[in-house]
Amino acid sequence: MNGNIAIVSRNEQAERKTNFPRSWLVNQDHHEKKVEIKHDCDGRPFVAPRRTRVAVIGTGNVGATCAYGLLMNAVANDVILVDVNRDKAQGEAMDLEHALPFMCPSRILVSELDDCIDCDVVVVTAGAGRKPGESRLDLAKKNAAMFREMIPRITRANSRAIFVIASNPVDVLTYLMVRESGLAPRQVIGSGTILDTARFRALLSQHFGVDPRSVHAHIIGEHGDTEVPVWSLANIGGMRLHGFARHAAYASTKRRWTVSLSEPATLAPRSSSEKVLLSMQLRQVW
Repeated sequence: MNGNIAIVSRNEQAERKTNFPRSWLVNQDHHEKKVEIKHDCDGRPFVAPRRTRVAVIGTGNVGATCAYGLLMNAVANDVILVDVNRDKAQGEAMDLEHALPFMCPSRILVSELDDCIDCDVVVVTAGAGRKPGESRLDLAKKNAAMFREMIPRITRANSRAIFVIASNPVDVLTYLMVRESGLAPRQVIGSGTILDTARFRALLSQHFGVDPRSVHAHIIGEHGDTEVPVWSLANIGGMRLHGFARHAAYASTKRRWTVSLSEPATLAPRSSSEKVLLSMQLRQVW
């Protein structure tokens, strides 16, 4: 015990809050963290949990949406917005603050790069957008120059955070962040092809008429023109696409021909290819 600061493990924090025996508590990790001991109105001590802080650098469409998602999912107690255009960041912060009555209580702060101290996560979305006719190489040169100027200021303020890179070209800038910052590779995460994978799954769900959460498919490679959809491993509810397509066609055929017994004129096959498909599947239907 040193003043009001004590070293208390996470289990001890939870035990003091709940008064449950320690054996009832889930041991999440063995790391000890410095926490503050406060006192309630009756003078009883309690452990003040450490606030989770996330900084979002760049408040364009991606950055503002990221901050909104953090608040909606109650991920962070403090969301710090940083932008070269401070008025833009202030405006986004005001919009988010006005939504707080319908969310978990959080603080929205507008700050500078040098003030990312004690942030647990730093999300970098800043960067120029790709203009019509502009090559990815030109965009990479432009945003790489901006990153080289920005990286030293961030790492001087905080070199222990997890950095999530979403600026384009994301793979190039993620590598540049690791090389120029001297951070451990495990501290720098690029968004990669997660957006392309989400789009791929959404399109497949629309095509097959299923819940997108049941679609499991991936886009791999670089986020750009050379990325590759992995069709051979795509599946819906554990069933590969070709098998699911045959099953769906069979079920549709059986349903259509069962109903057509009463209305053969309106539900008859409409094309020669459909007639061939139906004739092949009728043997399995009956």
